[in-house]
This record gives sequence, structure tokens and C-alpha cells, in this order.
Amino acid sequence: KQKTAYEMRISDWSSDVCSSDLFPSHDMKGLIRIFKHEKRSTSFSLDGPKGPIHEVKPGVFEFSRLTEGPIYFAGIACDRKWVAHKSWNKMYLPKPFAKIVIVWSGPAGPISRDQDPRSPELAQLAKDALQNSQTSALKKMDDAKGLS
Repeated sequence: KQKTAYEMRISDWSSDVCSSDLFPSHDMKGLIRIFKHEKRSTSFSLDGPKGPIHEVKPGVFEFSRLTEGPIYFAGIACDRKWVAHKSWNKMYLPKPFAKIVIVWSGPAGPISRDQDPRSPELAQLAKDALQNSQTSALKKMDDAKGLS
């Protein structure tokens, strides 16, 4: 399902920025508090705050294990954007009036207590799910361009 900025606002989506560079354990505790006690969704990058790009880190699985929460994956496509070419992850900012497609997939998990968050199999599962969502978002963007 595609979400508009208006839908995100009325759904009480907010952005809580954490810096794992400063207080890594506080960040996970803060996210757990937001998820469990405030009953809010949380999100973070699978490849961590420093990369390398597309290399899945165990934090998402540890979070799922500790909260017994499911994992969803988002693929995003944008037709017009500014790209930070010098950043490790090539992050981008959509230009005004850009069309954006977000494709959600999942859930995966929750990760059980006996599963290892550092498991290569879990990392591959996440990488594949994310790649499938991204491919689907790009295809939907291409399809939308063909209709206009």
C-alpha cells in the first residue's frame, strides 16, 4: 500500500532519530520503549548507520527477538531526487512534487529466543526480502510512468 504524507501524519507516524555512534545501548533501549510501551512503530536501516551499503547488520534481528515484533521490509522508488553521491549509502532527498512509491513486504519473524541474530541465513532472508520490495517499487514506478 502506498502512503501519502497526509496518511502518515494522521496515522501518528513520527521520526525519532537516534545516534548509535553516541550511545549504542541507549538507542536499542529507546527503540524498545517506543515500540513496547508507547505502542508505536519503529524503523531503522538494515545496513546500520555506517554501512557498508546493503550489508545486513544483526540489530534488526536482535530488536525483533527482544520485542517479539515482526519485521517488515520497504522498497522505495522516487522519480526525481537529489542524491548525496559522497555518502556511503547514496541517500537521497525527493525533489518537490516527486512521485514516490513505497512497497512493503513481510512480515518476517518475530525472531525466536533460540535464533542467533548474527545468523547468515537471517541476513540473507532480509537482504532478499528487501531486494524484492525494492524491485517491486521500481517496477511500479516504471508502470506508473507508462500510464502518464
